[in-house]
Amino acid sequence: MRTETDPTAPPIDLPANCVYLADTNELIPQHRGYELTPCEAQKLPVGDYSVRVGVMDCPHLVVVERKSLENILGEVTVGRRRWEECLQRMADQVRSAHVVIESTWERLGRGGWRHTKVHPNAVQGSIVSWMTRFRVCWHFLPGRLEAMRMTRWLLNRAATDIADGHASG
Repeated sequence: MRTETDPTAPPIDLPANCVYLADTNELIPQHRGYELTPCEAQKLPVGDYSVRVGVMDCPHLVVVERKSLENILGEVTVGRRRWEECLQRMADQVRSAHVVIESTWERLGRGGWRHTKVHPNAVQGSIVSWMTRFRVCWHFLPGRLEAMRMTRWLLNRAATDIADGHASG
């Protein structure tokens, strides 16, 4: 619901007969998953968040994969193979797949990270490569709250379209 005091409220509400789905891994405290309401935990085939519209679970129609700055840097280096397999599954299995990054493109290009020596060109170059290889939308937001808001906006819009019959299962 939109309120003046909720900085994560998107301009479109989640339809009344819908609920957010969060992958069970997102609810582990150290993952610092987003607080979406109403929300149910479910092992999703791919992605971190999706929606249920009425009685239909919709991870085949829409998913959001959340990445903090630290996560995406890890995917460029040690987690690359697993991450590319995840992107391929998202592209193959989901009609509207999204990666939401809790960092701006400019920040990714500056480098200077304390916990890794990966070069900013390697980070941005890898992401551009993934953008062109996999049918997945990428969103770069300046921080966690903005990324949570975008996640809610994407899921609310998809749920509205599904509820209105604009996307079929």
